[in-house]
Amino acid sequence: MEQEYLKANPEPEFVPPGPARRGFEYWAAYNFHTEFARSYYYRDTRRREFYRGYETDGETDLAIEFMRNQQQAGRPFFVVVSPHPPHQPWIESQAPKGYLARVRRELVRSPNVPKDGPEARGDLRYYYAMLANVDDCVGRMMRFLGTAGIEENTIVVFSSDHGEMMGSHGKWEKMAPYEEAVRVPLLMRWPGHIGPGSRADGLYTPMDHLPTLLSLAGIRAPAALDGIDLSGAVLGRGGPTHDAVLLANYSSHWDYFHTEWPWPEWRSVRTPQHSYVKWYSGREELYDNLADPYQMRDLVRESPPVLGKLRSRLRDLLQESHDGFLPGPGFAAWFDPERKIRRTGLGAVEPY
Repeated sequence: MEQEYLKANPEPEFVPPGPARRGFEYWAAYNFHTEFARSYYYRDTRRREFYRGYETDGETDLAIEFMRNQQQAGRPFFVVVSPHPPHQPWIESQAPKGYLARVRRELVRSPNVPKDGPEARGDLRYYYAMLANVDDCVGRMMRFLGTAGIEENTIVVFSSDHGEMMGSHGKWEKMAPYEEAVRVPLLMRWPGHIGPGSRADGLYTPMDHLPTLLSLAGIRAPAALDGIDLSGAVLGRGGPTHDAVLLANYSSHWDYFHTEWPWPEWRSVRTPQHSYVKWYSGREELYDNLADPYQMRDLVRESPPVLGKLRSRLRDLLQESHDGFLPGPGFAAWFDPERKIRRTGLGAVEPY
């Protein structure tokens, strides 16, 4: 069936103009591939376009070109740049040229990486080489904002969709409930509004980006968003915060609706201090992230009061999210053969 679909749709990652682009007017994107050295993307047709040079460099060129055109036309802009590196494969042919020399030869490993754990697929130093290239590209975009004279009126957000386990807890893939995978960087810059070097320690999720950025831009957020407006915390003024957030791995494979293998499903509650994990199998884990930042001491048997409180909080969050904690295959009916969403926990959605 998959081969039949690919035959009928030879460029299945192409997103045609329309509702599936979620309001983006300018489009230079793809869904997934790991050809970083000769990387392609799509515009408004199924014809592959190729970046000049390394993928992240090419994406940065397009972003700067877009911002320059908007600035010269006197138009505001919202631009999202999503480099795929430093994703695997961490091999020479997919790494940016010349960057490996900037990485130290002996890497420092976290104390929760077991000595007899599985090895990385490739050389971990290429991860840091790719990351250095991302740093340089961010620097290029920041310099553009400065030379164009618009940095004072531009909110810059640097974040990531997930972390990497890097061998911690004997794991390499991202679908894990541990800090290495779920705690991602979040930096915001807005000269004259966000104090240099300021820091907020509250919980912030990707779903909070929309209401928070809309508020910072002076735009009223739509009703019934899952995230909350954390602009007060960003600006150092206080305001609403999360007492706990729900984290999840819905299916045990990123491309297929599997259950319990190879990356089992779980739900988790993260509070400012604790992480509680409930695996689909029923197994539980509990960590005090302040006292034990590498999550090496499971407190399930040692802290019954905390465990009971977080079990109850998980039930509440699942109910609020309309999440029945289904096995992975239970979500297959939510999508059509083109991976368009047909329903959610609230019921059917309008087709597009």
